[in-house]
Amino acid sequence: MNGSLRLDELIARCGLDASRAGAEPATSVEYRVRPERTVELLADTLARLHEIELTDDECAGAISAPMLAEAIGAAHRSGRLAGQERSPSYAHVSDDRLVEILRSGATSSDERSGTPVLTHGSPTLANLRCSSGSAVGLVTWSDAAVAERYRDLAIAARSVAVDLAPILVPVFFERYGATSPDAVLLDWYSLAAELWPGADPGG
Repeated sequence: MNGSLRLDELIARCGLDASRAGAEPATSVEYRVRPERTVELLADTLARLHEIELTDDECAGAISAPMLAEAIGAAHRSGRLAGQERSPSYAHVSDDRLVEILRSGATSSDERSGTPVLTHGSPTLANLRCSSGSAVGLVTWSDAAVAERYRDLAIAARSVAVDLAPILVPVFFERYGATSPDAVLLDWYSLAAELWPGADPGG
């Protein structure tokens, strides 16, 4: 995504690319013993990523909610969404209807959006790398983009709920610094993550 931006330089600037770190995923047994601490490591890592300062030009190239909805709509029209497994929350709704819901809420979500940040695109616990009880960074940066922070927060929250426990989701948001998360943005970006081609419904 964001082909006009030099994302490789932004990723290098953030210092959170753990692709070559050789550390353990946060879903390993060691990091399930103290799940609340592991959730805090994920929240801290995302907070550091989202605090990276961006230039006006970098922000100007951000992916908006309407742009994301259009990309998903195009994928649907081309058949790229066909056969994707859906998580229980969405399994009873047709892809046609889900794409329409996403499209209809894109403008209002865009109006609620804050300052764009560098987003990872798939900040799950499985993609968080840790060593000696500390977070090293994230792997799998292929979906990185400058966008609304809820693009990451929705995916991270789902990962916490699925991989650890739903009761820990408020812990994640409090540690991140969003004690009252925007429910509209959270819902919209959760659906966008569900429909993004190649998305893992398990989080």
